Amino acid sequence: MTITEIMAKYAESINKDSISSETLNIARRVAFDVIGCMLAGTRERVVNLMTDHTREYGGKPMATVLGQNGFKTDLCHAAMINAMSAHVHDIDDICIAVDAHPSVAILATAISVGEYVGASGEDVLIAYIAGIEVASLLGQGLFSKGYSYGWDTNGTVGVFGTTVAAAKLLKLPLEETINALGIAASEASGLRASYGTMTKDISAGTPAYKGVFACLMAKVGFDSRRTIMEDVSGLLAVSSNGADIELMKRIADERISSFVTPGILQKLYSTCRGTHSSIDAALAIANKYNYKVEDIKKVVSRAQSTAAANNRYPMPDSPMQGKFSIPYCMAIALIYKKLDMSFFFTDSEITDKKVIELTKKGSVEIDTSFNDSIARTGAEVSVYMKDGTVYTERVNYPKGDPSNPITRDELIMKFRKLANFHIAEENLDDLIGMVEELDKLKDIRTLIGYLNNVMK
Repeated sequence: MTITEIMAKYAESINKDSISSETLNIARRVAFDVIGCMLAGTRERVVNLMTDHTREYGGKPMATVLGQNGFKTDLCHAAMINAMSAHVHDIDDICIAVDAHPSVAILATAISVGEYVGASGEDVLIAYIAGIEVASLLGQGLFSKGYSYGWDTNGTVGVFGTTVAAAKLLKLPLEETINALGIAASEASGLRASYGTMTKDISAGTPAYKGVFACLMAKVGFDSRRTIMEDVSGLLAVSSNGADIELMKRIADERISSFVTPGILQKLYSTCRGTHSSIDAALAIANKYNYKVEDIKKVVSRAQSTAAANNRYPMPDSPMQGKFSIPYCMAIALIYKKLDMSFFFTDSEITDKKVIELTKKGSVEIDTSFNDSIARTGAEVSVYMKDGTVYTERVNYPKGDPSNPITRDELIMKFRKLANFHIAEENLDDLIGMVEELDKLKDIRTLIGYLNNVMK
């Protein structure tokens, strides 16, 4: 069996009866979180720019762009913009098996295509689950150096999840799904060099666009090469160094859900996941010790290698770059004893002089004592004072990791803050009830219609 055939057959086998209650509960929780992220991002600059572009160049109205006064456009663009909305604040979840943010594109695809076909909330959730499981199948089965090469796995792996979600809702037969996955393989792309720029938000949306596009092309008769993944000039050859097909088969045969193993990391901070352990450690120091910020001599984060690799802007020029700066994030935590989204709202210059000065005193070192497979983005932060005092805190698992999960109350509070950007407080209880029980909706259009009515 080829890799596209393995993925297609696994997708076909995922249905209401095959999904465990544990997987379903985690998926509900993550979908709830992603929709909150989506609502918060609907009016951000990058989303408005893409929406304006689509108003001028998009296709016929088929699905709603959330938060844009009921504006509808073609399926591809609607899914793309909704995915961008969900990711623009970078506070959406991480699928550990993929080492990326596939949920935003996969759920946005499921919602947009679900609206078009009149799917139930249950069908939308199942399509989302299937998309995550298939993307994770590929993520775990690759002996991939793609991420270290610079590929953004949202685009190189996540696109297969969006293709599966769309295929499930469009009810493509197996052969067409195989072809759609082959088309998606040819479209897979994305570069981590875009991190800290508006292009990263486009990269979060294009897997949704391409997944829907691949399915629509397969539906009208386009074929693809079944060996497009493993061919000598296929996707693996150009973006990886091989795949463990036997592992992929075992995961599919044993139904090892990526929602459970290795799990989903949910965020409390609108920054790169690699900054989170350093943030938690800095916040622990800030809330535990009495010190004067002006007496800090230097701040050092000794971080796990993957976390250190994403410290792309040691001294960022903009809040957008600050999401990928461990020294910047630590400085905010140590000065303000919190790290809310207001520090990362715009792509303007950073003007907080206290934060700038303390950021300059920060540095990051790789700590090999953190085992990549155990402490995925662990960090130990030390604050060195001018009088010789040193404050140190170590965090193996950032808050939100499956080993250190956020509580339901924390998740509800996060959703309220995110949704309240554009939805009045008096409507939040009804909305929370509806989104928490997404799979109870007879038609996903009920949720979309409600949002169109209550969004400010």
